[in-house]
Formats: sequence, C-alpha cells, structure tokens
Amino acid sequence: MSMGKTGTSRAVQWQDVPPPGIGMRDWRHPLESAGQTKQTPNKWQAVLGFVVFSIIAGILCTVAITPGLAMTGMTARQTVGIFQGLPGAIQIGQLPQRNRIFANGPSGPVQIATVYAENREADAWDKISPYLKDAAVDGEDKNFYTHGGVDVPSLVRAAASNVGAGSVQSGASTIAMQVVRNIQTEDALQLKTVSERKAAYKAATEGTLSRKLREMRLAIGISKEYSKQQILNAYLNIANFGGNNYGVEAAAQAYFSTTALKVTPVQAASLIAIVQDPSVRSLGNKANYKANETRRNFILGRMYSAGDITKAQYESGKNTPVDAKFLNPSSVRSGCLAAAVSYRWICDYTVNDVDNLTQLGKTKAAREAAWAVGGYDVYTTFDTQLQDAATGILASLVPADETRFNFGGAVTTIEPGTGHLLVMAENKTYDDTLNGGGYTATAVNFNVDRNNGGSSGFQPGSSYKLFTLLEWLQQGHKLTDSFDASVRSIPMSSFTACGKKLGGPAYTFKNDENEQGSTTILQATAHSINSVFLQMASKLDLCDIRDMAQSLGIHNANGQPLSVLPSCVIGGCDNSLAPMTLAAAYAAVANQGNYCSAVAVEKLVGPGGKNLGAQSGNCHQAIPANIANTAALALQGVMKGGTGSAANPNDGNAFLGKTGTTNNSLHTWIVASTTKATSAVWIGNISGTQQLRKISVGGTLAALIRHKVFRAVMSNVDAYLGAAPAFAAADPSLVKGGHSFGSPPGSSGLPPPAAPPPVVPVPVPTP
Repeated sequence: MSMGKTGTSRAVQWQDVPPPGIGMRDWRHPLESAGQTKQTPNKWQAVLGFVVFSIIAGILCTVAITPGLAMTGMTARQTVGIFQGLPGAIQIGQLPQRNRIFANGPSGPVQIATVYAENREADAWDKISPYLKDAAVDGEDKNFYTHGGVDVPSLVRAAASNVGAGSVQSGASTIAMQVVRNIQTEDALQLKTVSERKAAYKAATEGTLSRKLREMRLAIGISKEYSKQQILNAYLNIANFGGNNYGVEAAAQAYFSTTALKVTPVQAASLIAIVQDPSVRSLGNKANYKANETRRNFILGRMYSAGDITKAQYESGKNTPVDAKFLNPSSVRSGCLAAAVSYRWICDYTVNDVDNLTQLGKTKAAREAAWAVGGYDVYTTFDTQLQDAATGILASLVPADETRFNFGGAVTTIEPGTGHLLVMAENKTYDDTLNGGGYTATAVNFNVDRNNGGSSGFQPGSSYKLFTLLEWLQQGHKLTDSFDASVRSIPMSSFTACGKKLGGPAYTFKNDENEQGSTTILQATAHSINSVFLQMASKLDLCDIRDMAQSLGIHNANGQPLSVLPSCVIGGCDNSLAPMTLAAAYAAVANQGNYCSAVAVEKLVGPGGKNLGAQSGNCHQAIPANIANTAALALQGVMKGGTGSAANPNDGNAFLGKTGTTNNSLHTWIVASTTKATSAVWIGNISGTQQLRKISVGGTLAALIRHKVFRAVMSNVDAYLGAAPAFAAADPSLVKGGHSFGSPPGSSGLPPPAAPPPVVPVPVPTP
C-alpha cells in the first residue's frame, strides 16, 4: 500500500488504525503479531523489579529535573549514567488530521468530502474548552503543573499495584508520558516497511520496564523543551477517543455534535473518561455507557475538589445518566464513498492526483507522506451545478442498469487556457467497497488514466483524425487540397514511419457512408472520410503524426507507448485514450494552440491556513497558432453540417469538434469545444462487444446517444459561462489554393458508378 492512499479504494485511510466503531484496545493493531504475547516474569521477579525500578526512577527523575543535585554512591551514579544515556528528545510535531475537498458552489466553495488517515482536527489552545483541559489534568494527572514529566509518588504507588501483573500495564503515566507514547505510535505508522512499523510499534507499546524507562526519559525531555500548555494541547489533540476518533475536536463532533470549545462540563468529563480505556468507555458502544458514567463521575468529583467546577455543576453532572438521550452523535465518515453521489468521481480523482501536487513536496514519497499527515484544504476547479447536471444527464441517457450489455458513459469538461476541470461524470456510481456496489457501480473512473484510478482507455475512433489534420497543415498543405474518396486500399509501402517505408500486405478499409469522388480536406473532416485521411497520412510520416498528438498531451491510458500504424490514423489501432486526455488536446486547438494539462486544484491551503497556491497546468504554445486556428476552421464544419451537427446546442456559440466511432461501433465519441469550454463524451462498451449501431436504449440508437449527452451537457455549460468569443481566424495561406492529389501508386478503389453521388457540400467559413 502506498503511504496515504489505499490500494483498492484509493481513499485516504490507513490500514493500520482501527475501523470506525472499534476501540483501540479491543482491536488488534495490524502491527501486532496475531500470536504475540507479553513477557510475564514470576511474582517475586515482579516484586523485586518494580520496587527497585520505582526507587531508581525516583532518584533518576530528581537528577534529570535538578541536575545540580549532589549525589553520592557508585550505584546511584551508574544508574544515572544509564538513564541519561537513553534518548531524551522527541518532537511534538504535526499530528495526522483531516483533509477536506471543496468544489465551487453557487455561493462559494462547498465542502464535498473529508478524507483522513485518522479522524482528527487539531485545535489551537484557545479553541478547546477549559473544561476539557481541567478534566484531563484532574482526571489523568493531578500533579501535571508541578512535576517535571514524571510523577514519582504516583509511579511508586503504581509499581506496588502492578506487582501481580508482572509487567508495566497501567498507572503512573503522566500526560507527558502519554503524549510520548502516542507520538511514538504515530511515528511507527509513518515508517516505510511493515517490518519497520511493527518493530517501532512494539517498542512504543510493549509492557516492559525498558519501555517505561524510555518513556519517562522522553517525558522529562519534552517537559524541558515545551511549556505545560503545549504539552496539554498536544495531549488533547493526539489521544484516541474510541474507534477512529482522535483528539477532542473529532470526539466532540462524533459523540455530541458540538465543538471542543462548546462542550459542557459533564460532556468534557465523559470524553476524558474514554482515553484511559477506549474499548471499555467509548461512547460509540452502548455497552460502555455504564463504565463511562462511573469514570466520568470520578473525574467530575476531581474537578469539583480542584475548584474547576461548581457544586451545582458537579451535582447536575453526576446525576445525568450516560445514555442515548445524553448523546447526540453525528456521523463523521471518511473517503469519497461518503460524498454525495455527484461528487464521488471528482473526489476520487483529486485524491489520486495528490502525487502531482508539487506543493506537498519535491518527491512522490514526500507528497504522499504530507497528505497522510493531513490538515490540507483542497479547493478544486470543479463546479457543483455543472457536475450535478452532467451526472443527471448521464443517469438519464446512459442507464447504469442496462442489462443487455455493459453500457458505459463518461464526460469530462475542461476550460481552454487554464486546464481547469469543470466536470467529471460517468453513468456508474462510484463505489470502492469489496462488493463494488453491484452492477450499477464501479471504482473505475472512465474519464482518466489507469494510474489515476481509471481504465486502460478506449479506442478513440475518428476523434484521432485531428492529429493527421494538424500535421497536414504543419507541413504547409491546404484545407482545399483534395483526394479521391473512392480509394479503399493503399499499399503499405506508401506509408512511412520514422523515415522508413512500411512493408506487408496492402491496408484495406472502408468509408462509413461509402463516400466517393474528389473530396477536399474540409469536406473529409466534416464527414470523417477515412479514405481521405489515410491518403493524407501516406503523404506524411506516421511518426510525425504521433509526435503531433503527443505535443498535445495524447498518451495511452494504460501507460504504453503510442502505436504507429496506418490504422492509428483513423483511431482503429490499439491506442486507447481517456476522455480527459482528448478534452485537453481539443481545448488547445480552441485556444490557438496553447496547451494546458488538465488540473483539478485551484488552491491548496496547508495546515495553519497557509495558501500553497494552485496546481499548474503548465500552459505553453504546443503548436503554432495559425495551424491551430486553421484546423479550428475545418472542425467547425463538423459541428455545422457534418457528423457532429446533431450534438450542436445551437445556442449562439461557435463550436469546433470531431466525432468518433470505433471498429464494430463498440465505442463512440464526440469531443467538441467553444472558446470557453471543451467537453469529451465517451459512450460505449465497458466490456463486451455489443455493436452500438445495432441496439437502442431508451428509444435512441445507442450510437447516437453521444450527441444527446453532449448537447445537454454543453447547453448547461454555455448557459453558466455565458457567450463565448468567436474562434480566431484561419491562416488564408493554409486554406485556399489547394492541390488535387492523385491516388497512391498501387491503390485501388470502387469502380466508378455511372452517376457518382455528390459529396454533401459543407459551407466553407471565410478565414
């Protein structure tokens, strides 16, 4: 398991902490071996050990606290030397706490999820009620303000009471010593390997004299290094309060639906009653109520004796039964599964994108470690209104419960010029539990790459033709150049890849609508004519087409290198892309060739409220503006008179785009854009081989559902963002003055009909 993220769910939860509802002591920590047993010396060894230990501890604590004290006797000096040779320094560092994820709502940021290793929200001193501070001191360590980290009289009494146990099991642990133990336990969970974590955890928790002695030495050390206020504040934030609730803030919220600052005296005493033995006194289990009440009343008595509460508060508190009426629990849930259905996918993507948040550290390991410690607020670029709408559209048009085949749909919307992700939705519900939520749910995000929690991608079909078009223009060719669309077979030797001619049998193909006759690049783009694009590719180098695609961020979702074959030109090879990848590429064309990688974080706020800035889209000029703008002219024909016409919202905004249908219509696409937003829609087979052109869903041919989804999604986006500026003008030198290319030598086509049907004309916008 990578630190900070689980392997299955990828939500931020440790496998080394008890699950919610299970106390620390009735849950076997994973770092403990199943058969692990504690050493149990015989009774007389225990008597001798504890008595000697108590006397020595008293002497050593006195020396450590008052170094100037003169000591005589060889035994005392030797013992002091051994004790002072132990590590004496430990840091009260940042404790693991919650990370919060926000999206943009109608009136500002809206929290959509909480993810954490431990349910903790560390509070500053002035955010914690004095009642909690008094309850902790009076109940756990009444001499806290006068001793130097170790309470010697209490230690001696505890030694006597524990003789029968044969090991250091309970008693005499000051607040400082408990802080030390909890810090060491937390540090153990942060180590890299399981063996390291187990060894460190055992050293921090084993019931031996040596562990107790180390704990005392470190407690004295932090008492010298930190103020009493700092130590008590750390204790109240680090202690376990049952289950996965750590610190008084999480406990107050979980059990009383209030804050640590607003708890009453009786609530404060009941919370502090838990820490001594969460398995017996946790308020998460009604079987513990009586034990909690007994300990709580003891603490209330101590608080009254110390003058920290009035007699009326004491009497009222002890006469209040600990029962369901006393409690007001709230459900504090971690992870993306706890988010509203619409926001689970954007939560999942954000959590998986932590590795790319350079603000968290220079290396992947450093970033994961920082996220695991937590305390970050992630303000994402996603919009709740647009996300809600897209989720509803997919649910309606691409039903997750379609049983005739495994029907999938996804849409990513991105902002050109920034790379900000606005929408990430799919038809299946996010569910990362072991049973996967059933047929209508999945943990696979169809919008993104496999290493971001996605799939291995999908064949792009003709949406990949964009890159041949761009390379065609890059080589100085024109949109009004023309080819014979009747060609159906091209010798493999006509193709070049990385400067070398290909070999093998001729490459044969077909046109979707059986188009024939002389056809310009403009017409071929609008109607997605395979034969023209393959003949264009025969005049180029296939590796240059690949490089053009890569310059716009195109890569396989499974991490494999892009293939270089003639079939790739029309999206029919083994290249498999994620919708987010295609959306970012088309957004660059809409933005005059300026490419921005997709980003989800517009602001990251660290612990203490420090603004760590936004995630960078690394925007740069990937292709010349005149090339992008001229390609945009051709792509506008797709959306007005071409294969994408049915998807056009016709809301007054200009659109560029490209459709795609793969072999046997297993997958269908439309990727299209205004100057303000780009959406990539994939509709297809999650698994299986159902031909979408041979089945209807909800009264619509499945292959055409992409148009309905895109039109509905972008209608909402356009209404939300407002009118989009027109696309920049094409380069006239790349439009007019086209050349008619002959068929590649050795190619073959359909026999010319008596009266060739004309290609449907597409209006050529004025460049």
